[in-house]
Amino acid sequence: MIEESGSELFSLYRFKNDQGLTFTGVIQKIVCIGLFVSLGVTCYAAFEDVPVGARAHAMGNATSALLDAFSLCTNPSTLGLHSGVSVATFATELFGEPDLTFVCGEVNIGRFGAYASSFGNKVYRESILGLGCGFYVHGMSFGVSAKGMALSIMGYGSDATFGLDAGVLGVVDERLTISATGKNINLPALGSSGEELSTVIKVGSAMFLADRFVLCIDVSKEGRAGLNLSLGQELVIYPHFSVRSGLSTDPSIFSAGFGLILARLSVDYSVTMHHPLGLTHGLTLGYGIDRR
Repeated sequence: MIEESGSELFSLYRFKNDQGLTFTGVIQKIVCIGLFVSLGVTCYAAFEDVPVGARAHAMGNATSALLDAFSLCTNPSTLGLHSGVSVATFATELFGEPDLTFVCGEVNIGRFGAYASSFGNKVYRESILGLGCGFYVHGMSFGVSAKGMALSIMGYGSDATFGLDAGVLGVVDERLTISATGKNINLPALGSSGEELSTVIKVGSAMFLADRFVLCIDVSKEGRAGLNLSLGQELVIYPHFSVRSGLSTDPSIFSAGFGLILARLSVDYSVTMHHPLGLTHGLTLGYGIDRR
């Protein structure tokens, strides 16, 4: 069980100072808070909602109404549209900081899926293992996933909890889908203080405006934070090559990237710009990914 004082350190390892050093102690935490205030950066607790996959990164995390390599992480209801077998891995270092490494892998077989992710380093680490499924009935797709979440902080111990995510997606027609997603809807908590992890509510849509162009809009709210608007677009230039861009408002992030498909293999790259924290690069490698 993590001591109560340890719960105060949940957000320590998510950002770096202007010299690229990770904060590791209580005294440094005070300096860190002062820096965050001066920069206007919002701090969140452990297991905050983050875009998973280079496609989502490049499209401003506005992909909740799209079938994707990481559907289970983003919106489990999109698994109701999935068929066959797909495997994908994603890796990124937030703001180019090795201590802020995030990796995730997802396997989907038919309408069932599983994923595992890890964030941090040996001092601070968040780990998630999730299972889920989706089903499609008369133009509506429903999905649910269950996940075990473990947090370990060197010197403060470790703790674990259980979370539930659920989603629904409506196929209005072949050019429009709409979705709603809830994450941590069972109000899981960590630490001896019983502090609840943030619940995330998101609604979104994907508009296929042309055979090779899709525009996505998501609106989300995480815990006590304000509303976040995410916009993303994807243009298929050639049958096997696409370019993407996006933005989000809270925090303010601009993003871009591309995707390349070779037979059943795929490579996706993304870069995001956060002022003043800098660039984050992401890479996804996949097999058998169906996107629509």
